Amino acid sequence: SHQLGELWPYPLAAVLGHGSRVLVRLEDIESSEFLNFLLTGDPESVDWRESGIPWPLRARIAATHSVQLDQSTGLLNEKK
Repeated sequence: SHQLGELWPYPLAAVLGHGSRVLVRLEDIESSEFLNFLLTGDPESVDWRESGIPWPLRARIAATHSVQLDQSTGLLNEKK
């Protein structure tokens, strides 16, 4: 998409470590597997159905902003 521009040439930690909001589009992976990978390095480390939300995420399980897809343009618009 034209929203992407140039591919980010730096490690993922450089994006996530600066405190800005980051939109991650996951394809063919569960969000729990992605978060497990970020937290522990192992996508299968926590069974969310059995154990619930991992401790580091329990304090804040929702973001303060959301996005909405504009069906006519394919662009994401931030909602506050």
